[in-house]
Amino acid sequence: MSDLQGLSFDDSVVQEILQTPSILGDENSGPSSGTREDWTKLSALKKELLKTVLHGTIMTEYLRANISPNGLIVTNVPRIFLQDLQFRIDWSQISWKCTRDWLILIINTSKRLADSITVQISITEAAIRTTVQLAQFKSRLAEINLELNETKEYLTRQKINKLQKDIKRFSKEKIYPYTKDDYHCEVNSETSDDSEAPQRKIFVPNYSSSSDGWSSDEGQRINHNRYTPPPHYNPPFPYQQIPPWHPQPMPMPFFQP
Repeated sequence: MSDLQGLSFDDSVVQEILQTPSILGDENSGPSSGTREDWTKLSALKKELLKTVLHGTIMTEYLRANISPNGLIVTNVPRIFLQDLQFRIDWSQISWKCTRDWLILIINTSKRLADSITVQISITEAAIRTTVQLAQFKSRLAEINLELNETKEYLTRQKINKLQKDIKRFSKEKIYPYTKDDYHCEVNSETSDDSEAPQRKIFVPNYSSSSDGWSSDEGQRINHNRYTPPPHYNPPFPYQQIPPWHPQPMPMPFFQP
């Protein structure tokens, strides 16, 4: 065995060793460990921005068409004054106003959140830019945007298909069934302990997928004490009584892949 005592290397030898290529790569071959989290964050922020902008954009189209997604429609059926036609129509109009206000709130919130996300993206890109070369930055950014383009196409197609289905549904169905001509009540023959007057029990129609939106079984069950509207009454489509809301052009951050 050779004697290793006193064996040492000067700095030039150390620097020569460190100059050899690393199997982990360098800043020219991919993101370093110090920027990998930033790249992941940037990708997530861009996806979040895309979804937020698309959501606000599609809700604007719903508002422009004067319709609403199912989830925002107020389905509460009035439990009093069902014999009064004007009350039922007013109830439907107030319900629709609530739905419309929700749409406006969602659109405005989407814009506010998109503006905030855009600022975060700019900050993250600036942080990454200080740690990598420009060529690498552009190359990695192009990869992220390519993935986002695929997501954008899928989500846009999905949301437009749903919008078109909802437009057809609103044109064919009565959104508030209690404004129908033949919506009626059933009078309960039982009386309460503190009143001699008959108690009115509400008949809530079974809203089904049939062509007229009514269940034939439920419709045939009630054949007495039916409220008949005056002959001249023709309930209008509730949305036609509400002046259409024309949103002003709203600056949304245009998504640039």
